[in-house]
Amino acid sequence: MSESRYEHLHFRPIQTRWNDNDLYGHDDNVINYFDTAVNLYLIDEGGLDPHADDVIGICPKTYCNFYSAVTYPERLETGLRVARPRNSSVCYEIGIR
Repeated sequence: MSESRYEHLHFRPIQTRWNDNDLYGHDDNVINYFDTAVNLYLIDEGGLDPHADDVIGICPKTYCNFYSAVTYPERLETGLRVARPRNSSVCYEIGIR
């Protein structure tokens, strides 16, 4: 996370997975970690029950800036903050280290 840790409010560990490594041993499924961080936030802070609720958390647009490679079996930490709440959507910013 290039910004201050204190700028993010919700932290969760995420374990890398062996099957996400490419031929060169680099994890090539980092977008999955963003989706996981958002949904864990919605479960922890918003009371979302993905198996019982009528609403779901969707991440329709995701992108990242690459700073360094990760590989299995690294344990990552995600830091999430609500950047821009809207009437019917929200923009999250997520840092991973």
